[in-house]
Amino acid sequence: MRKFYFFLPFCLLAAATFGQRNEWQTGYQLSLPTAEMRNGWNTGHGLHGSYYRHITKAKGLSIGADVGFGNYATKMQPQQYRFPDGSITNTTARLNSSLGNIGLGVRYQPVALGIIYPFAELQAGYFWMNSSIYIEDPSDPLGCRALENRNLVNSGTAYWAPGAGFQIQLNKKQASRRTALEFRARYLRGGEMEYANMKRLYHNQDQTGNQTANRGNGEAPLRVTFVNVTTNEQHQHTVAELYNHPLRALQFNVTYSVRPGKTN
Repeated sequence: MRKFYFFLPFCLLAAATFGQRNEWQTGYQLSLPTAEMRNGWNTGHGLHGSYYRHITKAKGLSIGADVGFGNYATKMQPQQYRFPDGSITNTTARLNSSLGNIGLGVRYQPVALGIIYPFAELQAGYFWMNSSIYIEDPSDPLGCRALENRNLVNSGTAYWAPGAGFQIQLNKKQASRRTALEFRARYLRGGEMEYANMKRLYHNQDQTGNQTANRGNGEAPLRVTFVNVTTNEQHQHTVAELYNHPLRALQFNVTYSVRPGKTN
């Protein structure tokens, strides 16, 4: 990961030495899980930005960088945990999960169909998912406290992604500044990742940490340790689910594209 970030500026500098056309993009990004990843999350919404350098000696070819950030789940739910001594703790669990990607890509845009410019692309980079879980202190002063108020799940993997899309030119006749609306789709494939399952939070559960660690299909419990403030007895309670699956996801982008400077 560190090596990737180290070489990224040099790759961009090398790309910038070719051609005379810069293109900047920003817009909306939708992420949809496929294959086994559909067990753990539904959709991710976020922002997307990219930069491309068009190579004048190879018409239709451009090289650039791409970055996206988003959120795939935010949930808050009351929790009730029952301990072996009969005591009950009422609290609230707040889960927040985000995702992001950064990569380098090459794009080929061979022909124009009027104001529509179709293209194909290939991208490679790094994709990550992050989940934070916050357990509020219960209102009962003699109840139990979570020793891990914030439990962080952070995982990432390298990916590669073929894609395609098209641009609709908005002011093609203006040579000084060309703008376009772009629609793009790509399919991300990568290694295994650990991420929190946001489809269900446990509620009214009596969990004491005696569950089987592996529940199959890459599923495992995400536990938080509680302590009883009156007896100092510690117990683990499952608050959510963890999954471990290969990265398989679709990404769709709707962006506004600008090419400053002369483009003819």
